[in-house]
Amino acid sequence: MHELSLAREMVRIVQMQADSEHFSKVKKIYLSLGALSCVSAESLSFAFDAVRTDMLKDTELQIEKVPVSGQCSNCGAETEMWQHLEPCKQCGTEILASEGGEEIKVRELEVC
Repeated sequence: MHELSLAREMVRIVQMQADSEHFSKVKKIYLSLGALSCVSAESLSFAFDAVRTDMLKDTELQIEKVPVSGQCSNCGAETEMWQHLEPCKQCGTEILASEGGEEIKVRELEVC
């Protein structure tokens, strides 16, 4: 379950930010999760609950899934993709060409 490793790294990053910015509590963590990241938002949230520290005990993790733009290799149509090999909404061919979508990013922290 790689979500556990990701949750640990997220906690480490937030702790480092807390140390450098001198805040003691985090109300919310806003996380962007690329549609092609192969990460389950539910599993990541569960893993975060398991590894959170005292500073994060009341922190809400808000995960936003972000689509990726893909281009159909058959008709050239641009479309939003939410998974690998998404069918083209124009012609039904599986879309193979995409840019990004694999990112996992802490976008914002709401702190006290």
